[in-house]
Amino acid sequence: MIALGSVVGALVLCVVSIVLITTLTPATTQPTSAGIPTHQAASTSSVRQSPIATKAKPTSAPTGLVATHGTPRLGGPLSDFIGAYGQPNGHSSPPDYHFMTVGNIDEYLIMGLGSSCPSVQCISEQQIDDISVQSPDQNAGFTPSEAESRCMSYAPSDAHFKQKFAYADNSGYDMVYTSTSLAHAFPASEFINGSGGTVPAGTFDVSYLYSDNGTGIGSCDMITGEQQTQG
Repeated sequence: MIALGSVVGALVLCVVSIVLITTLTPATTQPTSAGIPTHQAASTSSVRQSPIATKAKPTSAPTGLVATHGTPRLGGPLSDFIGAYGQPNGHSSPPDYHFMTVGNIDEYLIMGLGSSCPSVQCISEQQIDDISVQSPDQNAGFTPSEAESRCMSYAPSDAHFKQKFAYADNSGYDMVYTSTSLAHAFPASEFINGSGGTVPAGTFDVSYLYSDNGTGIGSCDMITGEQQTQG
């Protein structure tokens, strides 16, 4: 009887141990559909994005910047933009400056100081070499004529159209111009192409990116050189 009791006790202990092991063992993580973990399922679309969406992160707004009252334009000083639109807002991160509402026009404006200029010339004079305008309605966007009117209002007054490039990914198109006054505003090193090679001084291009509906223009970006023509 003692031996039988010992066997029964051993069996009970074994069953209890199996139950505890099963209860305490973590469940195996199941993969998502197609075997891809959820955190890796984010879109990897290669569609180009507007520079306005990829530039400076929000910081505190710059204050007390000098205002002048010339015409805001590519190659001109930051102070002319401040004179026209007020102080940059908190999304600015120098050398990029944001103006969320331009006068009575509901649009977003970003500009950057010359990045490849000698520091003494460009930083002291705070010359603008990159201007982006974005529609607040990224579904409909601007009409092509509206986008051209708004973006080219910041072009040098002596701008001459050179050629147009359509982007291979169908995200938009690029318009190339030349300007004698812009050639005098920056050194030759400012005028480069997408591969880093030099282009004629005074060259600048304007990239027009389609809005979500594929027909309107969500944003345009004007920059010195011929840097945006590759699609």
